[in-house]
Order: sequence, then C-alpha cells, then structure tokens
Amino acid sequence: MEELFKGIRIDVDANIYVKDPYSSDIGKLIVGKGIDVLLELGLESFTFKKLSEQIGTTEASIYRYFENKHKLLLYINAWYWGWMEYNLMFMLSNVESPEDQLERSLDLLVNGSKVTRHDMIDVIKLQDLIVEESVKAYFTKEVNEEYKKGFFQRFHRFVKRITDIISNLNPKFPYPNSLSTSLIDSIHQQKYYQRHLPFLSDLSKEKENGMEFYRRFVHGQLCYQPNISDVKLKTKS
Repeated sequence: MEELFKGIRIDVDANIYVKDPYSSDIGKLIVGKGIDVLLELGLESFTFKKLSEQIGTTEASIYRYFENKHKLLLYINAWYWGWMEYNLMFMLSNVESPEDQLERSLDLLVNGSKVTRHDMIDVIKLQDLIVEESVKAYFTKEVNEEYKKGFFQRFHRFVKRITDIISNLNPKFPYPNSLSTSLIDSIHQQKYYQRHLPFLSDLSKEKENGMEFYRRFVHGQLCYQPNISDVKLKTKS
C-alpha cells in the first residue's frame, strides 16, 4: 500500500496556483518544504522570503507558482482532502456494510492516514498542519468568491462521501451534511485543544478514547429522531 500511494498525484484546481507544482522539482519542493515552514511559523509569520531561504531559491521563483501564501495554504488544504479521499476509497473498497464504512471512516479521520510516505509531501507533518492552520484557508473575507471558483471542491467531495455513508445508515436523518462537517470540524478542533488548550478536551493520546467519543457522537445524532426508534449502529464498548 505504501508503494501504491507514495507516487500518487493529487490534482488541485488550477485556479489556485500560477504554475503547476508538479511540473518541476522546485515546484514540488515549494509545497513540501512549505508545509514544514508553515507548521513551524504559522501562517501569520510565514513569508515567501523565509521559505526561499529554506529551499535555497529566490522569492521570485516561488511567486511563479503561487500568487501569495494564502493560495499556497489553499493548495495544501485541497491536496490534503484529495489524499484523504484516496485513502477513504481504498479503505472502503469491497466494504458493503454502512456500519463498517462508518467505522473505517472514523478511523481515518481520528487516527489519520495509515500511509505516511509520499514522494512530495511528509504526510505526518501535513496532518499536523491541517489541525493547526487549515481553518485559516477559508475563514477569510474572500471565501465566498473562492467557493464560487471551486477552490473547495476537494473538501466537498470528501464530505460528500461521509454524507452518503450517514444517509445509508439512516435515510430519514435530515442533517447528514451538517453531521459530516460537524464531525470533521470537531475532530480537528479537539486535536487542537489537546495540544494547546487541554482543559477544553477530555480526549488524549493516553486515554485513546477518541474513536469511542465519535462513535457516540454520530450514534447519538442518528438515533435521536422523534419518528425513528430502531436505527442500529455498531458501537464498541
């Protein structure tokens, strides 16, 4: 599986970048090293000058690929959700039970990709960056226009796959899309709290109770319906 995934190409909307990073070694390095520097400095302190010093090139060469640091973060964010979608498709292949599909989806979201090797990107650092910085990609004044341009299609496609699983579990549940996005947001937010504001979270690596919490989270939403009393979901004690 590692060999299958390590060279996989994740296509990102061409409007996000000026020049395709896949088109050259320096383009790939900008993305790969960009994750390292963004994770170290945060978006606010990150600059193309600092990135250029890390990879031994000029600021101008980076601007040939990305208009600004916001577009670089949008690219990385989109790449991540494309990566997650490929992982999810692989994990759900030949899995017909919606209960098992949900369990595997939760495992991917809570515990991260089982594949951590890629030719361009350090997947472990990427997953950390998404927790730390990804909301800054769309909590902006430009989000409506960027949405119209399709910048968030990769994220939308991943959410749609989770939404379909939820709808298959309970076709009468009226909020499958909201539950999907709330689940994803909560997982990222709780991880952030664990690292920086631990008094806001009961979850920790030591307790290893993240999976059970989110099983209960989804189960409670799907079962709490006035006209539905027999929804059956798989939970683990």
